[in-house]
Amino acid sequence: MNRRKNVNSFQHENAVRGLVGLILLAGLLFATGCGYSTGDISGVVRFDGQPLEAGMVTFHHTKLSGRNIIATVQPDGKYQALHCPTGPVKVTVQA
Repeated sequence: MNRRKNVNSFQHENAVRGLVGLILLAGLLFATGCGYSTGDISGVVRFDGQPLEAGMVTFHHTKLSGRNIIATVQPDGKYQALHCPTGPVKVTVQA
């Protein structure tokens, strides 16, 4: 019985150490971010020389799959996208 108690205690200590390790790793990943730099993008969308009154501008990052940033076009044609991953993007505009 004493041996069984020691084994359970040992397993519990390992589980606690593993959990603490995961928490520290998660904190480190959160503190360092996702590993890429970001920037802000803003501008004016025009069609035939006039500001587009409504729509969406989508930035499709070509190196980070699934990292699309969408900015809403305001009535004066202006848009702003914050914290966009830097790098090559394909831009689409939908009116």
